[in-house]
Amino acid sequence: MNAKIHPMSVVDPAARLGAGVTIGPFCSVGPDVVLDEGVELVSHVAVAGRTTIGARTRIYPFASIGHPPQDVKYKGEPSTLTIGVDCLIREGVTMNPGTEGGGMKTTVGDRCFFLANSHVAHDTSIGDNVIFSNNVMCAGHVKVGNFVIVGGGTGLHQFIRVGDHAFIGGDASAQPQDFWARPRWIWLRRPATGEQIKLVYWQDGKLVQDAYMKVSWFLRDVRFQAMLASGTNPAIKNALKRGVISQENLTPWVLMDPMLLDILYAFSAWLFYFGIEEPLLVTSGFRHIVTNAMTEGAVRDSWHIKGGASDIVVPGVSPKALAQFGRWLSGGGVGLYSSRNFIHVDRGRVRSWTG
Repeated sequence: MNAKIHPMSVVDPAARLGAGVTIGPFCSVGPDVVLDEGVELVSHVAVAGRTTIGARTRIYPFASIGHPPQDVKYKGEPSTLTIGVDCLIREGVTMNPGTEGGGMKTTVGDRCFFLANSHVAHDTSIGDNVIFSNNVMCAGHVKVGNFVIVGGGTGLHQFIRVGDHAFIGGDASAQPQDFWARPRWIWLRRPATGEQIKLVYWQDGKLVQDAYMKVSWFLRDVRFQAMLASGTNPAIKNALKRGVISQENLTPWVLMDPMLLDILYAFSAWLFYFGIEEPLLVTSGFRHIVTNAMTEGAVRDSWHIKGGASDIVVPGVSPKALAQFGRWLSGGGVGLYSSRNFIHVDRGRVRSWTG
């Protein structure tokens, strides 16, 4: 191993130390840590979690590397932090591993320089030759390109992208302010009918009426539509007889709540950010009061009846991960139905449950 460890440091025997590693006084190194050859922990450095630090990286006092993410949704999942070669990490720097809701990993490239008290949050990806000046605050899910310089005191908002060779001045605030101002699009598919729709429903500060009508029809109650097409249906006839519905209610669609469309837009943009260019599979949108009464587990005042809810699936993405993003988004209700492989989202009050 040929590592040099100060007697006043605590290094777990299971930690993997490369040749020429130097660990100064008052450091702690956890059991799942990997320090490649030539890494130096100057003093008072704490390295924890499933953290790998590349060759010849030097870390200065009071840095906290690989401790649990500052994310209330983190439940101890075995996520990772990987730091490249030849990095300089100065005093008080903090870096956190990933979370299940963001890919399970945080990565830092080669030859990066992090000045005192800068922060790299969970699920962030930082390229090569990046400089963070003092007190840079990088939130979760950020992507930073190569040869980027970020001035002191700058805040990088979650989910933003910073391109190669960007220079951000000190005390700036890099936020995705245009996310809701830019055209909002929606990409959906109905497995029950094979239909697919992809269009911009909101632009220049307002709904695009033709697109809004098309999306609302797309999210219709296909089950009730089939019942109407079959002629006299006993359930419909009974509902009319009891006064539950009137002739005016004999329609399979309504104008959907625009806030629901915004929620679906946010899901699509989140998936696109991680390279998943697929439509959301909609298993239920608007639900007529008749079919809602026929649906197992459906509540009487469901947001489906009001045109404000949808049940969605994304192949290859676990319902748990989708629900975690929905809870982070805080756009309304989020129901996780893992056994049936879907989640429910609605524009009601912020809440969550498991079904």
